[in-house]
Amino acid sequence: MGFQSPSVVAPATDSPPPPSVVSAPRGRPRGTNGNKLSSRSDTYSSSPPARSSQPRGRRPATPRTAPGIISIAAMLALAPLRLFFTLAFAAQRAVVRLAVALGLARADGRPSEWSLLAAIDAVDRWWNTFWSWLMEICLGFPLRAAIPPANGAVLVTGAGSGIGAHVAQTLALKGYTVYAGMRTLSPDHSFRLPNLHPIQLDVTSTAQIAAAATFILNSNAGPFIGLVNCASIPPYPTPMEFVAEHDLMECLDVNVVGPLRVVQHFLPLLRRAKGRIVNVGSCARFTPNPLHGAFAASKTALETWSDSLRVEVRPHGVQVVVVQPGAVDTNLWHKSQMSSSLAAMPTIVTTPSTFRDDKHEKMYAPLHSSLNQITAETRKHLISTSHTTRAILHALFDPYPKTRYLVGVDARLAWFLGLLPDRVLDWAFWIALGKERSGA
Repeated sequence: MGFQSPSVVAPATDSPPPPSVVSAPRGRPRGTNGNKLSSRSDTYSSSPPARSSQPRGRRPATPRTAPGIISIAAMLALAPLRLFFTLAFAAQRAVVRLAVALGLARADGRPSEWSLLAAIDAVDRWWNTFWSWLMEICLGFPLRAAIPPANGAVLVTGAGSGIGAHVAQTLALKGYTVYAGMRTLSPDHSFRLPNLHPIQLDVTSTAQIAAAATFILNSNAGPFIGLVNCASIPPYPTPMEFVAEHDLMECLDVNVVGPLRVVQHFLPLLRRAKGRIVNVGSCARFTPNPLHGAFAASKTALETWSDSLRVEVRPHGVQVVVVQPGAVDTNLWHKSQMSSSLAAMPTIVTTPSTFRDDKHEKMYAPLHSSLNQITAETRKHLISTSHTTRAILHALFDPYPKTRYLVGVDARLAWFLGLLPDRVLDWAFWIALGKERSGA
């Protein structure tokens, strides 16, 4: 009987089988422990995965919750804002359509002289007419002025360029006899209009003013109905500490005394026809004007004696009006006066700073730099000379002329800023001119 070896039977155990040589797939089902290896049956299972009953391409619907208190508050807060913008856009469209219907704007949207600024000016003048009527009815104060005849003559000083040249040409195109006074006559100043007569008129020369008055009186061109003083010179931007006496006296002579000389010679002619005097001032009088103090002082003086003259000659039927334009597109703004002003003032260039003895800096160079930047930005928003001309024409021929005409958005803004306290204005200039550069 042969010997048989006992059969070896593996004991039953619950231990997992040895790990498979095949690497497990990347990732693991959510909820399993990553330290445990999957069983062999799971690794080589060929049974297809159970399909979800949810249709493909759709996410399972999540239950919606009611909006919270914060969401409701945000909706309530944004509702008035949305309503405001809706009404604002609707009002804008209505204003544009009304302006087109009244001829204040062009329907094609192209640039037009009758812009939104012109519409604001028109509303302002209608408001002035309404108050004039009200004062006449309630107070018995007669404000209606005599309407000048259409065949009258007008003298425009400073008509060589800028606002004066545009006013002279516009009046001539409307059929009035215009005498364009200018300091120097040249072939370029021949406007080639039969009713526009260039004459040499320097407002600082009493002899030339008297000769012009005699010439106009003997020309028999009709009643003398208007005088428009546009002659003006802006000196170099200079700190008041370094303003030369000669420059200051020249600025005052041209901007203040010169127009008064012309008024004194032509007032007898204006009194006969109950004409009007229009003096072109500036909005520079409302706020401080660093480096332009001499010019602002001259325009303030011009408007001050204009107010006195208005009250004095009103019983004679003569109207006196001041036009206060802002930044107008003239040759003045296209000259690099700011850049050349430092070179024109060697005293400022060579004077060391009195605030920082260790640094030989130009005392007002930071201020010049800041104003250069402001001037460059202002050049982008210059208004046309036609806006100023329109104000002057209204002052000359409307039965209810205003005593003052603000021309331009910047002029109205300057007027508003002039109502603020001085310290508030000083703070605004401190910010605008660069507080870091001013040593603050």
